[in-house]
Amino acid sequence: MQTVALLCSAVLVVLGLVLLVRPQIMHATVGSLDEGRVRYSIALVRLLLGCVLLAAAENSRYPQIIEVLGWVLVIAGLLIVTLPPVFWRRFIALYKRLPSQLLRFAPLLLIVAASWLVYSFT
Repeated sequence: MQTVALLCSAVLVVLGLVLLVRPQIMHATVGSLDEGRVRYSIALVRLLLGCVLLAAAENSRYPQIIEVLGWVLVIAGLLIVTLPPVFWRRFIALYKRLPSQLLRFAPLLLIVAASWLVYSFT
């Protein structure tokens, strides 16, 4: 399971780099969060990644932190599914009002967090 967690972490680093270079991908994804299919897909990815982290936590450098992060992802995945569509419409409206400089911060945060995960599992 440690190899799967390492692979998922590396994929997240690459995703962060792609989003940094092509932020319109992130804009399109956030803009379609009110569609059930997109929302359920994102929730499924978070649930799966959370389960992978929970299963691989004991083989990492920081098992307690990885376990907490795994539970946070599982809970976030469940929340994405249970929050009503009106919440997502408000979230999308808020996202569209944010300055573009601030939106560049999200991929950087993803790159840093995923790089730390890679380090934790090596």
